[in-house]
Amino acid sequence: MKAAKKHVLVNVFVASMLIPHLFLAWKISNLIPKGYPDFTIFYSAGKIIGEGKSTQLYDERIQYETQRSFAPEVKNRLSALPYNHPPFEALLFVPFTKIPYFPAYLIWNLINLFILGYLSSLLRPYIAVLHSISNLRALLMSLAFFPIFMTLVKGQDSIVLLLLFAAAYICLKKNEDFRAGCFLALGLFRFQFIFLVLLWLLWRRRIQACFGFGLVAIGLGLVSVATVGWKATLYYPFYVWQMENRGAGVAIVPVQMPNLHGLFTTVLENLTGNTTIGILVLLGSLGLIFISTRKLQPLHFELEFSLGIIVTVLVSYHSYDHDLSLLILPVLFVISHIHTLPKFDLWTRVSVLGPILLVCLSPLYMLLWLHYGRLSLLAPVLLLLAWGVSREIAKCSDGAGSLNQAYSPSRRHLD
Repeated sequence: MKAAKKHVLVNVFVASMLIPHLFLAWKISNLIPKGYPDFTIFYSAGKIIGEGKSTQLYDERIQYETQRSFAPEVKNRLSALPYNHPPFEALLFVPFTKIPYFPAYLIWNLINLFILGYLSSLLRPYIAVLHSISNLRALLMSLAFFPIFMTLVKGQDSIVLLLLFAAAYICLKKNEDFRAGCFLALGLFRFQFIFLVLLWLLWRRRIQACFGFGLVAIGLGLVSVATVGWKATLYYPFYVWQMENRGAGVAIVPVQMPNLHGLFTTVLENLTGNTTIGILVLLGSLGLIFISTRKLQPLHFELEFSLGIIVTVLVSYHSYDHDLSLLILPVLFVISHIHTLPKFDLWTRVSVLGPILLVCLSPLYMLLWLHYGRLSLLAPVLLLLAWGVSREIAKCSDGAGSLNQAYSPSRRHLD
C-alpha cells in the first residue's frame, strides 16, 4: 500500500473516532460543571488537606461532606466518591482548590493536553511511525483513542502515569537505570500498575533501577506520613482492600474492568462467590506473569516493554477504561515493529493487528461500556494481543538464534 494511501486511511480512521467522542462530550457537557467526573476525588482530597483535615483524608463522611460542599447538584451520589489513591498524590491538587471546581477541572485537562503534546516530541526519536507525524497530528490521534478521551472527560490521572512510563522507557533504553526507577516510583499513585514492572526489572537484574525505585518510594512514603500522619498512612492499605471488597457503593464495578478481575467476575459472578473469584484471579495473574516472563528476551526491547505493559493492565486488580491509556505505548511500539517487516503471516494479522484495531475502535468501547455494561469483555482482546506480542518476541529470538548459528565458529570452520 502506498504511503499516501496509508495517510488517507489513518486520517479517515482518526476522524471517524473523534466524531463519536465529540458527540459524547456534548451529551454530558452539562454534567461536568456539576461535579460528576472523577476529578471530584482529587479536588476533594486537596480541599481536605487544604482545610487542615489531612488526618481525616480517608474518612468517608468527611469526603462526602466536602464533595457536597462544591458539588451539591450531583443527584445520584448518596455517599462519597472515594479517594482511594495514596496520600502523597493529594498534595498535588491542593493548589487547584484555590479556585472553583470547574475552572480547576479545565486547568487540569489543559495540563493533560500539554503532556499529550509533549509525549509525541519525547517519543519521536525512538518510535519510527512518529518520525513523519507533527505534534498537532499526534495530539489529534491520541484524542481519537477512547481511553485518552475518557481520561480527559473524567479528569483522571492516567495521562500523567503514561508520561512516567514513557520517561522510564527512554531511560531504560539509554541505560539510565537509576532515573528509570525514579520515574516508575513516581507512578506509585497507581501502584497496581507499577509492581509488575518492578518485578520485571528484578527479573532483568536492572539493580540500579530497583535502587532508584526504592529510594523514591521511601521518600513518597515519608511525604505521606508527613501529610496525613502514621495512623492514616498505615490505615490506607486496609482502606483500599475494604473498599474493593464492598464495592464502594457503585463506584467500583468489577464487570466494567478490562482485566482478569473483571473477566472472571463477568463469567463466574452467578456461579460462585467473591472468594473463589479472587483465588482464580490470583492464580490466573501468577500464571500470566510466569508465562510472559519466560518470553522475555533482550533482542527486542520495545516488544518486551510492550508485553510488560499489556500484562500489567491484565493483572492489575483495579482498572477502568481510562487506565488503558497506557496501551498507547504498546500500540506504537508494535506498529513500528510490524512496519519493519517485509511481510507478515496470517497469525500476525489475527493476533497482533486485529487486537490493535479493536483496542483503537471507540464504538467497541461504547458498546461494551454504555450498552452492555461489560467492558471486562475487552480482556480477551488484550489476552490475544499479549499472545501475539509474545509470539513476535519468540520469532525475533528464533531469527537471531538462526543468525548466530549461521555465523558460529564451528559453522565457519565447516564452510
